[in-house]
Amino acid sequence: MRFVSGFIILPVIYLTYSIVNQTEIINTPLSYILIVAFIGIIQSLNVIDCYFQSQVQAKYVMYVQVAGNISSAIIKLVLIYLSAPLIAFVGALLFDAMLLALGYVLTFSINGNSVLNWKFDKVLAVYLLRNSWPLAFSTVLITIYMKIDQLMVSSFLGVKELGVYSTVVPLSESWYFIPVAIVTSVFPAIMNAKRDDPARYKRRLQDMYDLMVIMSLSIAVVMTFASKLVYQIFYKPEYWYGADALSVHVWAGVFVFLGTASGQYLIAEGLTKLAMIRTGVGAVINIALNIILIPKYGILGAAYSTLIAYGVATFFILFIPSTRHQGLMMLKSLFLISPIQKFIKR
Repeated sequence: MRFVSGFIILPVIYLTYSIVNQTEIINTPLSYILIVAFIGIIQSLNVIDCYFQSQVQAKYVMYVQVAGNISSAIIKLVLIYLSAPLIAFVGALLFDAMLLALGYVLTFSINGNSVLNWKFDKVLAVYLLRNSWPLAFSTVLITIYMKIDQLMVSSFLGVKELGVYSTVVPLSESWYFIPVAIVTSVFPAIMNAKRDDPARYKRRLQDMYDLMVIMSLSIAVVMTFASKLVYQIFYKPEYWYGADALSVHVWAGVFVFLGTASGQYLIAEGLTKLAMIRTGVGAVINIALNIILIPKYGILGAAYSTLIAYGVATFFILFIPSTRHQGLMMLKSLFLISPIQKFIKR
């Protein structure tokens, strides 16, 4: 399904490029965009990642990703050293995807499996499509409300402020791979508990929320106090005022960590439409707050908008009766009630 959709998207990209290019000249060559688009086709083999997660064998995923990232970094450093043209870096993106896919296939084979044994199941494919479209739409919404602040900063404040804000976002969001890695690793075990012992299932969910909060709060506190030092070490003085925005933006990570964990719960319970709705609510709030706060407070306003939007989106499940108990569990973790109770019991 991912392989076929990867090919289907190519003519869509071509038509979109052609239409937009008629009204506004696009400086990026179409060939560059199509090369990057081919990544989607190659990434169809990344479903092997899901197999290892389902077997609680995420260590194999880590091996492949670490090896792939190191190889990717070495290749790009060599290209920089050789002063290679831009097309070489575009091609490197495609090569990165090929390396990762090859790593997954080889690891899959080493563990006694073979992609040649795969069979297409039409009934299962229809079931997956019917249940996954809200998640696909959620991904689009997430992309919008994680990037819209940068577009609006550029629109309201200009390129200079965007340049400063563009240093804030990567420093703040560079930690977001952590909850994804942890949740994808432990959630199959949590689902096994759901099947065998509902009480243990609830305890494991609470443990996961506690872990997310402890890790994200630790990162947020450290980055808040270290933000000025980070900017003084790595950036020129004209960028230093971005430290204030970073000290606010980084707290959005607390809600991202919790949102990632609760998002898996929603998927497990078949509440994919609710996952889409709460993401949409976050996107709308982010856009509305950006319109209000950016003109008044600059990039600091964009940081506050992101923080509030992420918080509302994550705890939107409190307003839904069937998921309110999960929201309350997250609040127990957020206010350190659950971690403190566990510490006292020990």
